[in-house]
Amino acid sequence: MSSEPIKMKQVTLKEAETGKNMIIQTLPEGWKSTVTTYRDRYRGRGQPFLVTTKTLSPDGRTAIFYNSGLHYRDDHLESHKDYSTDLYGILYRKILTTEKYLEARVPQDLKGVTNLRLVKQSDWSGNAKKQEELRQKKEKEYGDDPNTVIDRVYRKGIVQEYAFERDGYPRRRFYSCLLEATEIAIWRDIPYLIAANLNNPFMADISQLALQAYPYARYDKQLRKWIYTLSYYVDWTVRQILIMDVPEKESQQMYSSVFLPAVNAGTGYADDLLKERDEMQQARDKKNQAKREELSRQRDAKRAEEKRARDAEEARRERDRQTREKLRQTQKEIDEIRRSAYENTQKTQAKVREMWGDTIRGDTRFVDKYGDEHVIHTYDNYAYKSGSTYVTSDSPLDHGWDWEELEKKKY
Repeated sequence: MSSEPIKMKQVTLKEAETGKNMIIQTLPEGWKSTVTTYRDRYRGRGQPFLVTTKTLSPDGRTAIFYNSGLHYRDDHLESHKDYSTDLYGILYRKILTTEKYLEARVPQDLKGVTNLRLVKQSDWSGNAKKQEELRQKKEKEYGDDPNTVIDRVYRKGIVQEYAFERDGYPRRRFYSCLLEATEIAIWRDIPYLIAANLNNPFMADISQLALQAYPYARYDKQLRKWIYTLSYYVDWTVRQILIMDVPEKESQQMYSSVFLPAVNAGTGYADDLLKERDEMQQARDKKNQAKREELSRQRDAKRAEEKRARDAEEARRERDRQTREKLRQTQKEIDEIRRSAYENTQKTQAKVREMWGDTIRGDTRFVDKYGDEHVIHTYDNYAYKSGSTYVTSDSPLDHGWDWEELEKKKY
């Protein structure tokens, strides 16, 4: 390795295929960098694709890697499998700390090496001012709804040094990772009747039993009331994933002269990447909006079909009811006729046949003021005649002077 000091400078890295300016980094002069963009790997609303960079020293023995941030959501009230997504493409995954994140990631990055071990870990978390700025940003983002509580803004960055051997040669790898998390809780008041009894020693058994219906219930000293969690999740964003792989003999010099300056300078997104990110997000939002509208149309169509089915079923039931009512009324009248059948058996039998025939055909006989019969295909009890036109109804109607009300034939 040359004894000359390494000069660092801010460079804008381009994507070879498109020539777009993608990443702004502070890197050593004379080192060669490449950018790779995975546009088919969605990583949340903050970064709709995965961008990686690889920078090699002139002798090819030292490499610096960068991965763009990841966005996860950890929903505490609903079970999600790792890497499942919601409508907006946000990943659901259980992440606890920055240490846990690297603990899971490093073995995946260093498959095939031997004697892998963590050598040193140091904090790298920014300052209190940045922490407060992040909190204010999150509070502005989530609004001022008094029922929405931002419980905590977690921000921690660490640098971890790993030792390992590859093909018998000892090497070191440094990871710089900054993880930010915001705990979001949507609170609702516990019903007054239950809350009023919570501090009453005589009602303790009843109130505690009632509280079982309200998970995560607690007394908020600041709000001075009993509340319970309606929903609770954590937004996780993994930023500043910078990695350096270097021979062991050169590791400490490269760490102080190359890695730390690159970490402290940070990594930014160039204008072309920001523009493409916004365009991809707009396209995804448009697609999601179309998906929501299609789901809404399908729900409306399903509701309309269900309503048609209900209306058809109701109409069928009404027809059945009318038929049953007609049969019941007919049977009642037949019984009355049969009770007087001893006076005129043949006449009674004729009337019975006539009534059964009318019932089966769905006909009802009416008589006008001249005594003439009119056979109308209906189950209604009222009929009106104007010329050769008939109108029937199950209840009386007032059609006017030119309509004659027919009298239902009495057998």
